[in-house]
Amino acid sequence: MLGLLGLYGAALLAISAANALGPERWWWSSLNLYLPQWIWAMPGAALVLGCLATRKTWRYSIVPVLLVAWVVGPLMGLRVHLAGEEAPTGATRVRVMTWNLKWPRHRSPASMRLIAAEHPDILLLQDSDGAADAVSRTLPGYTVEVYEQYVLATRFPVLTTGRYYGPSEEGHGKWLDGRLLINGTTVDVRCIHLTTPRPGLGALKHDFGEGGLTAFEGGNAIRLQQARVIANRIARDSNPRIVAGDFNEPVQSLACRSIMDVGFRDAFDVAGMGYGYTYGDTLPVRQAFMRIDHVMASRDWRILACHTGPVDGSDHRPVVADLALIK
Repeated sequence: MLGLLGLYGAALLAISAANALGPERWWWSSLNLYLPQWIWAMPGAALVLGCLATRKTWRYSIVPVLLVAWVVGPLMGLRVHLAGEEAPTGATRVRVMTWNLKWPRHRSPASMRLIAAEHPDILLLQDSDGAADAVSRTLPGYTVEVYEQYVLATRFPVLTTGRYYGPSEEGHGKWLDGRLLINGTTVDVRCIHLTTPRPGLGALKHDFGEGGLTAFEGGNAIRLQQARVIANRIARDSNPRIVAGDFNEPVQSLACRSIMDVGFRDAFDVAGMGYGYTYGDTLPVRQAFMRIDHVMASRDWRILACHTGPVDGSDHRPVVADLALIK
């Protein structure tokens, strides 16, 4: 039993260390990002029962209990914030909502009702080809900007928009920028959708050898490159900034960290409660288990609150962040 406890602890230590160092550095830890992290609690639960089964080992049951707590907490990404940051007196409050809408597939009126219920000041949609008219009807009086799969809708004046290519020629290598005027302050907003890991994961499913691993790691490299290009661009800007969208990566990834390393904070990390998972409801597990959609804000903002919505008309959950402009 002690040997099994040691192996279990070593496995969790290896996963935690890889997450801290950058999971994309190794294929196994990168693959782990796309697995339900609760699976790592299952051996621990079995070990608890095994320890309690005999007088000789019951005293060791505290060890797997603590290891399971580590899984349920940090490894699964638990955030506990009873309240977010405080808004300075007179600060402008802005609600930002991002959602991979999957509009071409679903075209669900329920998704528009959810958007209306959240009352976003800035709405950033991905996979939303053809949704502009529905968004305009849902948010009357808003300016609606469109670029291929992206929709930006806002009640604030839009000064300029930009449409960019990243290092990949396919659709996920593009993004949409908006420069807004919010109570006299110029604010830059970027809507992104990094390359999906689905082809690489599918390749691994059918070929766990060199071919599948090459495809999987190639997708990881493209996402990381895209994120670094975005990070390099926004690092040169001096306005208050927001980057939001479907990153296709959990927050501990190097791709997400490349954005945070240039002065951005993940809204759910700062002011969320729970796990904030946004994807997985339509997979065989039938429950969200990954947080791959994010709202990230520069340090010109206080992050007041952040929550995810239900699955309603898409296979992703939306992310809604309440921010206060302090610049």
